[in-house]
Amino acid sequence: MEKYELLYQEAIKLELMSVSEAKEFQNNLRKMLSFCDFNISNDIKILGLDVSYKNNLSKASAVVFSLKDKEIIQTSVSRCAVRFPYIPGFLAFREVKPLIAAMRDITVDFDVVMVDGQGIAHPRRAGLACHIGYILKKPTFGCAKSRLFGKELGELGPKKGSFVALVDKNETIGAVLRTQDNVSPVYVSVGNMINLTNAIEITLKCSFSRIPEPLKIADKLSKIMAEV
Repeated sequence: MEKYELLYQEAIKLELMSVSEAKEFQNNLRKMLSFCDFNISNDIKILGLDVSYKNNLSKASAVVFSLKDKEIIQTSVSRCAVRFPYIPGFLAFREVKPLIAAMRDITVDFDVVMVDGQGIAHPRRAGLACHIGYILKKPTFGCAKSRLFGKELGELGPKKGSFVALVDKNETIGAVLRTQDNVSPVYVSVGNMINLTNAIEITLKCSFSRIPEPLKIADKLSKIMAEV
């Protein structure tokens, strides 16, 4: 779609930045984000995004999940060469371009974006979900399998829906969330145009195993591509 072609050109600019330019970009980005209430209806459509790698190639996938029907209604994939080096805290500069590329064949309208990665649970409050949310101008949050930054505030209970705050310097930057009874938690943090309560609720609504269904399917697709 034409709009994604324009966004893809913007994403190319990100991967061509130096590390110092990338850091400055992130410091400016966090000032342009907003965290507001998102109206969650039973028929929202969630775009799930994930990336895998093989050698210097990224394999990205985008899937649209219908919360009402509890099923994937569209998928799209991409392969892109990776230019930006692997540096923790700067993964967005490697991943935004392939993720936007993966969205180019998505024709279904979606309401919210769920990214396999961090939102503001990031040293500069500017993780991958922040970049994607700012570029798309859509409610976006991150749901990661591991913690990048922050400290858990309290002890997490064993039941589905249990969560504790993820904090840094008395600021809540995310949540450690149990999506099923007695499974390892996921790490949820907002990216743009949504609040943490909304992000937690959406994550739970589409989690039938530890990993929310949009990201579970996106992960499988990207890894299948990585084997090709």
